[in-house]
Amino acid sequence: MKRFNINELFKFIIMVGFTFYFYYLVLTDKLNLFINPKMVKYIIFASIFFTILTVYQFTKVFTVKTKKSVNISYILMLLTLLIGFYATQTSLNPNVANKKGINNNFSFINSKINKSNTTVKPIVESSNSIIFTDENYFKNLYDIGEDLYKKYKGTKIVIDGFIYKEDTLENDEFIIARLMMACCAADSQVIGLVCKYPDTLNLKQNTWFKVEGILDFKNNVPIILVNKLTSIPKPKNLYVYPFN
Repeated sequence: MKRFNINELFKFIIMVGFTFYFYYLVLTDKLNLFINPKMVKYIIFASIFFTILTVYQFTKVFTVKTKKSVNISYILMLLTLLIGFYATQTSLNPNVANKKGINNNFSFINSKINKSNTTVKPIVESSNSIIFTDENYFKNLYDIGEDLYKKYKGTKIVIDGFIYKEDTLENDEFIIARLMMACCAADSQVIGLVCKYPDTLNLKQNTWFKVEGILDFKNNVPIILVNKLTSIPKPKNLYVYPFN
């Protein structure tokens, strides 16, 4: 009969769990809940590395049994793993805006764009409209901020996001917002544009809409004069990224 080492077995089970977890995140695209897509390659590398470690750990399961009892740290590692799996089943709630507040600081947006060394393309489409997508969201905000007093006033704008209200807004104003992630979920911030709409009081916080309107400015801040609101389902990925 082969020797059996309970401590090494627990280590092996933990290694299998983390290896499976990494592959699960990669194959289901749930990594987008936690990190910027540009960092996925590092998780793929970690998955391969953990696979090698797991195979090696298996060879240690049948070594000489030690007299040490099961280390409580193994249980803590398993709990960490279970929490990780649970987190992938629950998307981040836009209620984070209520805790962090919204970042309408265009100098902050400009600094992020400058750090990315990305050339910002003109945002007005051939239809003479500014159309926000997940890919161009951050760059469009940058361009609107750069040209605060210039050419975009009066331009039609189409943008998706969730409804966010705060006490500093007028009764007929709300913010159409998105969650922005630069590196990981811990640094996520809420960004968006102020909208002026007469029926704002009937809009529920954190519900998702497509906003169509005209871009204007109020007190040197861009504002959308809303012409049309269309309810939309919550997207699979709540985040937009500054370095697409």
